[in-house]
Amino acid sequence: MVWNDEALLSGDTGIVTAATRARPLTPVRGLILAQNIKGKPVSTVDLQRWIRLNRVVYKTEKIDVLFQGCDLIRFEALAGIARELDVALSLRTDCAGPPPSVESLKRVALWDLFLCPAKPDAPHFKSWLQVAQEAVVPVRVQFCGPFEHDLNVEALADMLVERGVVSVNIAGRDPFTTNAPARNARHTESTIDRINALAAFCHARGLETSLLWLPFCEISEPNRTLALNKRQFFRDHQQYQRDSYTLAEKLCARHPHRIRLALLMHLERSTSTGNPIDRILLPWIMEHPWARARVWALHKLTRHRRQGMPPAQTEPSPAEFMLAAERASDELRHAKGPICAECSLHRICDGLKSELAKALPGIGITAQPGEAVLDPFHFAEERPRHFDSIDEARRTAGPDEALVEEANALVLNRAPDREIGAFDYRVEGTWSWPLPGCLRWFSFTNSEKISTPLTRIDPPFTLSVTFGGGIAEYIGFAIGRGCRLVCPMTAYSHRVLLHVAADGRYVLLRDGEPVSPVQFVGSYYAPARLGKALEPRISVWNIDGT
Repeated sequence: MVWNDEALLSGDTGIVTAATRARPLTPVRGLILAQNIKGKPVSTVDLQRWIRLNRVVYKTEKIDVLFQGCDLIRFEALAGIARELDVALSLRTDCAGPPPSVESLKRVALWDLFLCPAKPDAPHFKSWLQVAQEAVVPVRVQFCGPFEHDLNVEALADMLVERGVVSVNIAGRDPFTTNAPARNARHTESTIDRINALAAFCHARGLETSLLWLPFCEISEPNRTLALNKRQFFRDHQQYQRDSYTLAEKLCARHPHRIRLALLMHLERSTSTGNPIDRILLPWIMEHPWARARVWALHKLTRHRRQGMPPAQTEPSPAEFMLAAERASDELRHAKGPICAECSLHRICDGLKSELAKALPGIGITAQPGEAVLDPFHFAEERPRHFDSIDEARRTAGPDEALVEEANALVLNRAPDREIGAFDYRVEGTWSWPLPGCLRWFSFTNSEKISTPLTRIDPPFTLSVTFGGGIAEYIGFAIGRGCRLVCPMTAYSHRVLLHVAADGRYVLLRDGEPVSPVQFVGSYYAPARLGKALEPRISVWNIDGT
């Protein structure tokens, strides 16, 4: 049943800067490359595939599109798929060329702007900051070493604050830049000094500051609260989602043709295909009672079977424990080196990676005394943090009580605008049995079954479906190719209701109570808001026969 109410109220979430406990949200930001590291462009179609991979598979809600310089025409070509997948696009640029006009920057409707100049005194960097400020576009900034000894870090920090920068990264290395390495050990030492000084000045001025990819021993003790190595970087909301960043890092030096092949393979691996077994066997089985009884019995025993369990292992003896500990210690010493292996921070620090050693030759490392530190956020404390509306919504996540109350009141006090009968839709790609008042779904596999589209509708609307007469693992709605709004089925009958406000905010209710949609790793996502022209379908997972 469907309720369609144009009078539902809309709402919005603003951009908030707050000082919070430093243990952060995990990131939902992805990264794609408009060119490889040599400047060869990736085709627009491949960029659209890359966006889909990030949104549908990696569950990123924001994506940085990295350009060498700026190409707003190519960037605008991605707007359509961004709207389709409900993802916010940001422009990441090295500021190699002059910025576009204020009007152009406003027209493309950027989520924000990420400026990564080759040097803090790059010729066009200040112009980019000025144009972004006039266009009222939030700006994040990243500086990457090496730095010159005469860099005025205090003036640079003042300028960033004056231009309204919301966040700054200061990195020892960056795989997506072609900066020349430091000239010698003395230049490296000067760079480390400038990095620590710049971080201190930015932090003192209330600017969200992060120090990336530097060993903790090279960071001054007051600045260690700002340090992000691998174990912190992928858990900080201002940085990148791990899988997305790792893929971009692997592909940045590849030819665009190889990038295309990699994207196609990743998408194919995560594509859901129809299961032909039910489509072929169900009609035949339902006409042969003895065959159906045998197949159904087999189904009951194998319905929840997944990959085989590993063979059971006996409990190791104390001598085996000691041998394993010694082996792990030897492997750590070999991987980390003799200095880092003795450091109390080796479990939360990357140590001296080869990439950093190339960027900053002669960098020195020293083992830090004390007991081993295990918590990646051991040094974390309250510091200024910036949350855009997406991260603020996640930080304060919870059911929208007003929408829940509105949905329940609507269902109780008003007749539906339309009732979708059992003969108005069918189960896609498989046999089903329409009856007066209901449609019976059948399955002998543990896959997902979806209906044909129930309707085509724009928010605001409310859609209610009653499930009963059997049991399944998850029930709910499928919207588009990649979105699933489903919840566990815990009883033999549920009423599942999807209530969508005019601005796309929604709640999913099971028997009148709000539930969080199930997130499926590597396949489907549940967006923060829904768009327009929706074609909802019923989705049922792992049906127990019927």
